[in-house]
Amino acid sequence: MANPRVPCLVFVALIASLSGCSADDDNGAAQPNPQNPGDGGQNPPDPFNGDCTTARWSNVSDACWSCLCGACAATLNACNDGCMDALECSIEKKTLVNVGAEIACEIRATVAECLTGAPEGAAQGLIDFDTCLISAMKPAGFRVCEDVCQIPYPGDVCARYPQ
Repeated sequence: MANPRVPCLVFVALIASLSGCSADDDNGAAQPNPQNPGDGGQNPPDPFNGDCTTARWSNVSDACWSCLCGACAATLNACNDGCMDALECSIEKKTLVNVGAEIACEIRATVAECLTGAPEGAAQGLIDFDTCLISAMKPAGFRVCEDVCQIPYPGDVCARYPQ
């Protein structure tokens, strides 16, 4: 039986041009780049290079980057600048939910707030990466790394973006 918390089918229904989902099997720990220690935005991120073990192309802490890379390296490595911009926007604009039944609201909010005008491929990269974060093994919570990355769940996304 498929995991009902995986948003892939909802995304496909709402964004017909997108298809496919994947989850990463690589749970190896990532090592931050010693030349650019992530500090949550104090230093600029590295340029995208497709290898999260050697570069940090997001304004997140070393601990958050290491967790994300360790849990979902394959989809993070495919999440280029446009995808990462959309992810950072979803955190900043508080469009993420932590209840599987509210994924459709998250999609509406994220599309409206963060994907309008995004580069081609950004939405698919975000779908794949978020699907991995939700599907990854974790002791508690909705997304893996939500505690170390301080992912906000405002609880009002469906009220702000009703169907």
